[in-house]
Amino acid sequence: MFSNNALRIMRIRGFDVELEVTTLLLIALYAFPLATGTFPHQFPFWSAVEIWMAAILIGVMIVGSILVHELSHAFSGLALGAQVQRIRLFIFGGLTYFSQGPKSEGRHFLISIAGPLSNLALGGLFWLGQNFAEASSVPQVICQYLTLVNFGLGIFNLIPGFPMDGGQALRSAIIIVTHRVALAALVVAVSGCLVGGLLATGAARSLISNDLLGAVWMGLIAFWIIGGSLRQYWDLPDYLPRYWLPRLLWNWRPALAPSVPVEVAPPSDKVLVGQVMSRVKAVYLPSTIVSHFLQDSEARNLLLIEDAAVLQSGHLFGLVTRAMALAVPPSQREVVQLYQILAPSSQFIALGINDDLSLAIQAMSAYPDRPVTVFESSGEFAGLITRADFELYLQTASNSSSTTPYSRPTNPYR
Repeated sequence: MFSNNALRIMRIRGFDVELEVTTLLLIALYAFPLATGTFPHQFPFWSAVEIWMAAILIGVMIVGSILVHELSHAFSGLALGAQVQRIRLFIFGGLTYFSQGPKSEGRHFLISIAGPLSNLALGGLFWLGQNFAEASSVPQVICQYLTLVNFGLGIFNLIPGFPMDGGQALRSAIIIVTHRVALAALVVAVSGCLVGGLLATGAARSLISNDLLGAVWMGLIAFWIIGGSLRQYWDLPDYLPRYWLPRLLWNWRPALAPSVPVEVAPPSDKVLVGQVMSRVKAVYLPSTIVSHFLQDSEARNLLLIEDAAVLQSGHLFGLVTRAMALAVPPSQREVVQLYQILAPSSQFIALGINDDLSLAIQAMSAYPDRPVTVFESSGEFAGLITRADFELYLQTASNSSSTTPYSRPTNPYR
C-alpha cells in the first residue's frame, strides 16, 4: 500500500494514484488559517463545528481539484497514445508520470493544457453552485472559495515556465511552429526565469510585510520554476547549440571528422547518401523508461547491437541498443529513461540526405564501428548508414548496369 514514501489511494486505468504525507500539510495550510482566523471573523454566527467542517472540506476539496487536474493530464494522455505510469500528489500540487509520452508535440500541447482547462471548468461549476446556495451558508462559502482556488490554479498553471503546464505548452507550440527544440527550450528558460524573478520579488515584499508563510511559499515556488526552466534547457542533447541565440536560427549539425584515406572507392556515378541509408526499425521518445523499451524491443526482435533512434519531434537525441538497456540494474529499469543511457548524437558523424556518398565512406573509414546519422535539410532525422548498408549498395551496384535515379523518400520520423 505504501510505495516510495507515498500512500497508494487508488488504481485506475492501469496506473496508481499516490499521496505523499506532505499533502496533509497542504490541507492544513489551507484549513487552519480559515478555521482560526477568517471564518470566526467573517461568520460569527457559525458554530465551531461548522467552521472546522467548512475549513477542512475546503482543504480536502482543493486536493481533490489538484487530483482532477492530474487526472485530466492522464486521461488525455491515454486518449492521445501516451502511457501513464502514476500520479503523485504532494505539498506543491501533483505530478503525472508517463512511462511513454505522446508521439508528437501537438499531442503534448493538448495534454499540457488539459489540466488548467479542467480547473477552469471546475471553477465555473463551483461559481454556479455559489449562486444557487443560500447566502453565507457553509455550502455557499465552500463553493465561493473553491471557485477562486480553481480559477487561480488554472491561471497559475498556465505560467510560461517549467515544469508548469504553460511552460510545457509554450515549448511544444514553438517546436510545432519553428521545428527548433533548442529555441523553444531557450524561450521557456528565459520566460521561466522572468516569472520566477517576479515571484521572488513578491516573496521579498511579503517578508518585509512580516508575512513569513507567504514569503516562504512564494520563494519555494520561484526556486522550483527557475530551477525547472533552466534544467530543461541544460538537459538538451549535446548536438543542439546552446550559448548564442543566432546559432539557434539555422540548421546545425556536428562537423564532419577530418578526411582520412578512403579504402573503397565509390562507383563512378554520383550517389547521394539518401540512396544508401536505411530507416531504423524502432523509434522511441527520450522519456521512455528502460523497462518499456526492453519489452517493446523484444517484441520487435531487435538484436543486442541493433540501433534504435531516440527522437522528439523529428530531432535525434541519440541511439540506444538493447545491450545498453540491459546494463541498467533491474531495480532501476522502472525509473531510468532512455535519454539517460543513450549514445548522444554528438558521438556520430552527421550528413545530409543529399550529400555525396563519398563523405559517408570517409566517415566509416574513420569510425568503422559507428553508423552515420543522416538528416533532412530541415535538420530532422532521416535514417542511418551502416557498413552493412554500404556493402549492400556496392553489391547491388555491381549487379546493375546503371544507377537507379534518386527519389526522395517520405520521412516517417517527423
